[in-house]
Amino acid sequence: MQHSKPYSIVFVLAITIVFGLLLSLAASAMRDRQQFNAEVNVKRNILIAVGLLDRDADVELTEIDAMYVDSVRSFAIDRDGAVVEGVASESLDLEVVLQNPDAAQHRYPVFVVDAGGEPSVYAIPVFGKGLWSTLYGYLALEADLETVRGMTFYEHKETPGLGAEIEQAWFQDNFVGKKIYERGALRTIQVVKGLVEDRIPAGERQYYVDGISGATMTGRGVSNLLETKVALYEPFFRRVRAEQ
Repeated sequence: MQHSKPYSIVFVLAITIVFGLLLSLAASAMRDRQQFNAEVNVKRNILIAVGLLDRDADVELTEIDAMYVDSVRSFAIDRDGAVVEGVASESLDLEVVLQNPDAAQHRYPVFVVDAGGEPSVYAIPVFGKGLWSTLYGYLALEADLETVRGMTFYEHKETPGLGAEIEQAWFQDNFVGKKIYERGALRTIQVVKGLVEDRIPAGERQYYVDGISGATMTGRGVSNLLETKVALYEPFFRRVRAEQ
């Protein structure tokens, strides 16, 4: 049976609209899922940094999300280290925040795990340039805000087998127990070229971690990002330490 030309045009348009709608709905659902996965990946890394989740644990995304909600609280601070009420700290992207030329408007997220009603671990986001990419991670500190509880990197595009080693447990575990203060003054951790025990005197080793062979620039990037991002939070650390 032969259809008229108008019929064929209407049929094609109908098919196009229906399939376009289906593709749009599928894309929207996929975007929502991708956004959820990205958010949970960040939460997973915070949980690893603060010591509540083993980095090799095989845990469902919904479990990680629930664990985070039950264990971690967050708030925002201003550049002077004062807590700012009414700010949705979970949605703060430090990289975006720092693009605002008005530093007085900057708000920095802080993530805290409480024990016995008191903060036991603090975590802050850190990021900075490596060799090929921006490195994103979290640094967690004990309640003294001096001793490192944990360190994670969750996103980067460094060279596999070289700079990409920053995502490995052996490198991140190097930071545990290191110090960021020396006699009350901020002194951030540095990545050395080679092994700490071969290059740094015993009395200074608490401020250094082993480097990655063949990835000097990535290691230098880690040192720099720790120096610059920890400095942003130093006014807050100073306030809390003064109250302890």
